[in-house]
Amino acid sequence: MGFKIVPSDNSAQEWLVLVHGISQDHRIFGSHLDALRPQFSLLLVDLPGHGLSSELPGPFGIGEFANSIETAMAEAGIDAALLWGTHLGASAALILALRRPSLFKALALEAPVFPSRTTGRLAEILSSVQKTARLAGMAEARTLWWEGSPWFNVMRANADKCRAHEHRQIIEDFKGAPWLSELLSGSLEPIDEKLAAFEAPILIMNGEHDMQEFFSFSAQLAGLLPNCHTVTIPQAGGFPLWEFPDATRATVCRFFAESR
Repeated sequence: MGFKIVPSDNSAQEWLVLVHGISQDHRIFGSHLDALRPQFSLLLVDLPGHGLSSELPGPFGIGEFANSIETAMAEAGIDAALLWGTHLGASAALILALRRPSLFKALALEAPVFPSRTTGRLAEILSSVQKTARLAGMAEARTLWWEGSPWFNVMRANADKCRAHEHRQIIEDFKGAPWLSELLSGSLEPIDEKLAAFEAPILIMNGEHDMQEFFSFSAQLAGLLPNCHTVTIPQAGGFPLWEFPDATRATVCRFFAESR
């Protein structure tokens, strides 16, 4: 299991687990590390098929990604932690938290999907990119993913400010195993009752210009989770932590402080 540990500058014992989204890797959190190190020891997880875990075999379903986060934490010797995840990483972490509530003291989730409810435009984009990867190759799939996905709109429109070229390079480095593989997991069991019983604090974030489906997922999750707060990051799109890192990190750290 691929992961990276960044020790705290002051021997802080509190762990913060960081988990990326599809086509990304731990580098998406790169601009946050110096600011987080005085407060936390950091575990940056690369999900199977991504980054340091590129060679891990499938299946590549959200349940398997949840397992991989648990494995990384166990290998790092972490019994309990805070968590900050985005998109796929956020959703996988939520599944893990529902399975093992004692693992996480609080979770900050950026644009999570509601597991097992991915439909509409989002499902169409994912299906199209997977089909393109298998039939036309990864180069065309990466281009379609970057140019055709609404969650990159803000990044593309503000290329310099939002470091679009740097993010595009992370996508270029993605080998695409989850898109190319036929080893996809089956459907998850219903989680509504577990969500309603989950007690740890959860923050759900969306960018102001995020895709409407992600706002819908956030509202559905917030409606079930008893200790959930939602926030909108001004001016941001699909990835506030990358597009507006300082404002997003301040929101996350304030939430963690208030959750103690």
